[in-house]
Amino acid sequence: ANGIPKINANLMLDYVIPGTDKLAISTNFHYTGKMYLDDLNTQHTPSFFVTDLGIRYTSEHLLGDKTTLRFNVNNVFNKKYWAGMYPASADGAGGLNVTSVLGSANGVTLGESRSFMLSAEVKF
Repeated sequence: ANGIPKINANLMLDYVIPGTDKLAISTNFHYTGKMYLDDLNTQHTPSFFVTDLGIRYTSEHLLGDKTTLRFNVNNVFNKKYWAGMYPASADGAGGLNVTSVLGSANGVTLGESRSFMLSAEVKF
């Protein structure tokens, strides 16, 4: 099927630092294989690999009964990639032809660039 990679894999690692039950680090590796853009499988996006990193701190009674603070960096190396594919027209017939750019009657979505997230979870 168009826009569906044959290989899509994730590996997430979460490591609690010894001697503490409060501090942990994590990483998430994402791999997505090439995605074909046309029915004849002549045009495709390149495969891509993205890495996310995070740190987590959990404390009893910081802001409530239990508080978890998280800081994540997604797409650490700011990899440019095509995240998905869609028909170029609303009915999927390819009415808006983008052959000058892609060589097919479909469009692609650019993946997210590097982003930083800070969050807090508080249980009362």
